[in-house]
Amino acid sequence: MTMPPENTNSTDSENPAEQKNGMPRVIVIDDNQALRLLFEGLNDLDGYPSFRFTNNPFEGLDWIRAGMADVVITDIDMPQMSGLDVTRTVFKFDPLLPVIALTGMAHDPTVEANCLEAGVRYFLAKPVRHQQLLSAIHAVYRHAAHVRTQRNDLNALRIAQAALKQSEKRFRDVAGCSADWIWETDSEMCYTFLSKGITQVLGYLPEEMAGHSIYENMISRTQDGAIQEHQQKIEDRKQLRDIVVWSIGKDNRAVCTRRNGVPMYDDKGEFCGYRGIDRDITEEIQLEEEARALYREREMFFQASEHAPHAVVITDLDARILYLNKSFEKLYGYTKEEGIGKTPRILNPGIAAYRDLGISEEEYHALFSGVWKAIKDPKVGYWEGEMPNIASDGKVIWVHLIISGIRNAKGEITAYMGMPIDITERHETEMRIRVECYQALAELAEARDNETGEHLKRMSLYVVQFGKLLNLPQKEISDMEIFAPLHDIGKVGISDSILLAPRRLSDEEFVIMKTHTTIGHEILAGRPTMEIAALMVRHHHERWDGRGYPDGLKETEIPLCARILALCDVYDALRSCRPYKKSWTHEKSIEVIREGRGTHFDPELADLMLENQELFCSIFDKYADPEAHETDGTNQ
Repeated sequence: MTMPPENTNSTDSENPAEQKNGMPRVIVIDDNQALRLLFEGLNDLDGYPSFRFTNNPFEGLDWIRAGMADVVITDIDMPQMSGLDVTRTVFKFDPLLPVIALTGMAHDPTVEANCLEAGVRYFLAKPVRHQQLLSAIHAVYRHAAHVRTQRNDLNALRIAQAALKQSEKRFRDVAGCSADWIWETDSEMCYTFLSKGITQVLGYLPEEMAGHSIYENMISRTQDGAIQEHQQKIEDRKQLRDIVVWSIGKDNRAVCTRRNGVPMYDDKGEFCGYRGIDRDITEEIQLEEEARALYREREMFFQASEHAPHAVVITDLDARILYLNKSFEKLYGYTKEEGIGKTPRILNPGIAAYRDLGISEEEYHALFSGVWKAIKDPKVGYWEGEMPNIASDGKVIWVHLIISGIRNAKGEITAYMGMPIDITERHETEMRIRVECYQALAELAEARDNETGEHLKRMSLYVVQFGKLLNLPQKEISDMEIFAPLHDIGKVGISDSILLAPRRLSDEEFVIMKTHTTIGHEILAGRPTMEIAALMVRHHHERWDGRGYPDGLKETEIPLCARILALCDVYDALRSCRPYKKSWTHEKSIEVIREGRGTHFDPELADLMLENQELFCSIFDKYADPEAHETDGTNQ
């Protein structure tokens, strides 16, 4: 490589140029001594631009890269580098920086054509008169400033439009996946938008209710009051806050919702509709009403218990079942003959089942200890909560259970009564909503990355496969399945210029990229239900040999869930396309896993993948990205 010659004739080369009274800063690259004297003379005059002069094109380009120029003047014919090459180099750095070319052959068509091809839009013939030069400098400077302003305005408009589009997309995405019913109306309170949640709540498709009045499906006994309340809120410009509304569903079923909404106004301040959300609280209302009814009719229990809508069981002081009603038989599958004389332990799925649900042995014993402590405490007298039970066919069901002591006139406990209410469906619905929220969060991060929905699905399936091979508790497997797609949630804090760069990152950029682990951990930490998610997010780039990040943990210091995720993430990344690489074959990817055994990866987990590699290969092949094109991984 030939180094540029040292400059032997420059002015003020040690200090950056400064603007003089708002005048442009001009870099002059020319080996003409007379011209230099002209510029140096102008430097001493007020009302003139500030000039820096050099006969070394390389030094001049260094000044330009340092941001010291508003206008560049260069001679066309120079021994070290031609003025046209200088111009091309300038435009690669800043396409809007104006360049004025000086030439003794201004009227030569070839010279003119070469200048235009290089990007010169203004050139002057030597010898140059200073007034002519000043006019040219100001002309190109004003034109460049005008173009920059227009471009900045256009970029700002594009950014605003993109942000608005992204905001609307997020709203539609949330509305589309929410089990709640999100809606908008016009000023006549007729629907203009309904989310898919209306199908789950009332059974109607959004298009079936579009254009209909918001009051159309309300039960008649509440309609007048609801309309009056809505209108009063509109007149007062207030929100609809926790309004209970009864409606008739498509199947003629009464549905109760809690409604919240905000009025919308146009640019003139005139009311133009409402935007709101309805949440189905039918089951909640029904459960509250039924529980209150059971307490009110406690004294009449024995006469009415056989026909009670919920299971009832009574035991003696030794916990032997004395009575169970028909609902109990239906819920658990035990007949009276099979249940009476047994203890409620037949309904306990056991410590192993609780372990699979994420409840430790210590927590299990503490739970039942707390149950009996509350029941025997005369100031409390009962225990109420939710727990898993097991039916006669082995099916686990979730119940909202009330256990109370039956006391005599002296306040002594003579028996125990339990009333389990089946909440399995509600429990599953809550879990589904929770999972959908986590999925939406993962998709939010995915929307800023180059990853695909198939990648998130594969990550869940990989960790489930590992969990099964390791015989982990079902709760732990389920948590890993739910939270694996969140492993890169921290990338929401990484700038697009780095995150979406279609190339390998520089060392400085990679340092920034690595912070996605700690950013993601900060987002999730401190939330009890997301404890395992926070660990997976923070530590999935740690290495078995301690050379990973962010904490440099090694071996079993790294949480098991993160060790599993690290292995799965690398395998999937190798087999996936990236802006800077094509996908690798399964065989080449497995070879990388084998090479990283005991250094990058937990050796036992690596062996487990190698022994069962066809399972992981089949997962990738089944859910491969559409654009994936496998190579053998060489020369990439």
